Amino acid sequence: MDGPGRACVGTPPTTGFVVADSGRRRTKGLKCAVDGSLDIYVQHDSPGKHKESDWLPAPRGPYDFIARICGPSKPVFDGTWKFPVAQKP
Repeated sequence: MDGPGRACVGTPPTTGFVVADSGRRRTKGLKCAVDGSLDIYVQHDSPGKHKESDWLPAPRGPYDFIARICGPSKPVFDGTWKFPVAQKP
């Protein structure tokens, strides 16, 4: 993730660029809300120490965001599940 249409190859800064929430690839330290939801902060600057466990560092300026769904369930295939819209904090 280093600009539109490009991928970052090499060592990611600080916490990395991957969040996995299944099986043996589960990202350690993710902090879910009381309702079970998970907010991921995709931004260049730290969202603050208390949110850094859920932070994906991003470059300054434009970049592409790609999400991969592994082992999707029926709602993904039939179109009833939609990827959440990104929001500015």
